[in-house]
Amino acid sequence: MYIFTETKPDRDGSFDNDIPMHEYTHGISTRLTGGPSNSDCLQDGEAGGMGEGWSDYFAIMGQVTKENPHPDFAMGSYVVNNPAGIRR
Repeated sequence: MYIFTETKPDRDGSFDNDIPMHEYTHGISTRLTGGPSNSDCLQDGEAGGMGEGWSDYFAIMGQVTKENPHPDFAMGSYVVNNPAGIRR
């Protein structure tokens, strides 16, 4: 995973659970969308936004619990050392 060097101490994205889930979903969506001969169809424009949205959705759903079914969740809070994260 990527080391976020903007923060002190440097933060490894592997330890921010939403980032590995987000990247894992990219792997799934890339392989399931477009087929084997067009696996780069989610790279640009609106299609790229769909891929990012799907990945964020699965990362957020990984944080839902019975006790907190509607979390106010920010992506990447740990790695940037900011509760607002990189996007909400």
